[in-house]
Amino acid sequence: MSTPVIISDYDSNWPALYAAERARLLEAIGAHLVAIEHVGSTSVPGLSAKPVIDIILGVRRLGDAPACIAPLAALGYEYRPGTEVSFPQRRYFRKMQAGRHTHHLHMVELTGDFWRRQILFRDYLRAHPGEAAEYDRLKRRLAAQYGADRAGYTDAKTAYIMDVEAKARTAAPPPTHETFIRRAVEQAQLARAAGDEPFGAILTLDGVVVYETPNRIFSQYDITAHAEMTAIREYCAAFNRLSLPGYTLYASAEPCPMCAGAIHWARISKVVYSVSQAMLQRLSGGTLKPSCAHAINAGSKPIEIIGPLLPEEGLRVFEGYTFVPKQQSYTTAKPHQE
Repeated sequence: MSTPVIISDYDSNWPALYAAERARLLEAIGAHLVAIEHVGSTSVPGLSAKPVIDIILGVRRLGDAPACIAPLAALGYEYRPGTEVSFPQRRYFRKMQAGRHTHHLHMVELTGDFWRRQILFRDYLRAHPGEAAEYDRLKRRLAAQYGADRAGYTDAKTAYIMDVEAKARTAAPPPTHETFIRRAVEQAQLARAAGDEPFGAILTLDGVVVYETPNRIFSQYDITAHAEMTAIREYCAAFNRLSLPGYTLYASAEPCPMCAGAIHWARISKVVYSVSQAMLQRLSGGTLKPSCAHAINAGSKPIEIIGPLLPEEGLRVFEGYTFVPKQQSYTTAKPHQE
């Protein structure tokens, strides 16, 4: 007999539960993945949900899925091939404890519609709290109405979900270089808010964001933790990569020579940046560094470089920011921020 649909209030522990499971999944099958994200209602702050952590796993091709079945089983996941009748583009796994679902995995191709719809829906609800509140009320009402009829509960949500997806597609048209540069600038804003230098970077593959990170040199006491270096280092470590051909790196500012060297050795295919080194030099009063093109393309295989792109938006991150004085060590002081 089916158990009633239980809708729980938002639990602030859900992101931590996802993060812990993400680490286990990457250790077990990271080499087969290119991206991993927390999706579903537990991924939206403040939203009630069935207390199940939904995780979407991005692969280049579904043919990679069979190699993941055994290592996922070792983590307690049951592969459910029967669901492929309704969702042939997805490989579904579930974990249960004490007879209760705790985690669902949705393995799909990164460029497929399933991935895009899940991310669009999540991001739209995150950005529109009023819509999330409306969805919250709907779920609670339908849970009371349908009880143990889980199929009826799911079907009754479909029209609303499709409506939100339509709004999300309108609000987020197909991404462009400008779209991703703005994401990198958002990471720079996060870095500044955390007391780090205001730089950010994201990695994309096939037009999909697979990793993003702010500068972390002060928070990690690591002078090499520039945003570009951190994105490359953390992504490669998480997904068992030594090179990233086919990937594009978007940076809020033109990469420095150190980061350019990492980009070269990682064999990244394209770099797009917002603020140029010359613009940064005028802001900071520092010495003008060589252009990233010189260091990146020191090898035999050239890498495409685009920039400066949207520099006016990238420069806004530095308004009121004071760089560390040249005579002062990074280890003795952080910059003044207004």
